[in-house]
Amino acid sequence: MHRWLDGAGKQAESQVAGQLAGVACSGQMGSDGLWTQLRGGVKSVVLSLVDTVSGVVWGIVVAGEEESQAGWRKLFEQAERAGLAGEAINGLVSDGAQGLLSYLREALAWVHHQRCVWHFWRNLAADLARAVAKGVEGLAADVAKRNAPVVRKELTTWLHAVLDADGLDAAEQALAQLKTHPLGQTLAKKVNEQLDRLLYHRLACRRGSGRNGYGVTFACA
Repeated sequence: MHRWLDGAGKQAESQVAGQLAGVACSGQMGSDGLWTQLRGGVKSVVLSLVDTVSGVVWGIVVAGEEESQAGWRKLFEQAERAGLAGEAINGLVSDGAQGLLSYLREALAWVHHQRCVWHFWRNLAADLARAVAKGVEGLAADVAKRNAPVVRKELTTWLHAVLDADGLDAAEQALAQLKTHPLGQTLAKKVNEQLDRLLYHRLACRRGSGRNGYGVTFACA
């Protein structure tokens, strides 16, 4: 099986050049990484790049990790060999992998980077838990247990009002309310730092783009 896959991979790699030449590109792309552990404990990540409108997969590569530019450069170079013009990319939805962000700043500075909302919610989990714990601090155990879900629901309602807003004005109004909440300052600060990247999909030039990068490329592949 391993030999067959190796041979299939080499054959596919030899056919990459120009294989998608002439295929339309919406300009709205999604990228993600899928981690896997190989024999001997070796870990690798499969990176892929897909058009979020048409579902065309422009590139798939295996890299050692996500936090340097090397793997991402390899991915975009493969897509270019297949026929994707870098200047055609207008927006890209992904998680916050530093290697990808660094590559975008260096090679694709004009691209609007949309933060994956699913990953962003996951990143907020610890801060949300701390805010809920602070909200029930000092209460008797049974009272705290009853009140914790109420506090969490109140905070997540305001977070949804920001992250699911129809536009930047509505998001900023909801964010202002979150900032005034006694338990919402830290959450509001983190959201505010990424607000533009969380709402790029609302721009007219980003119509058809995704707001969730989790599994998008592998689902399409």
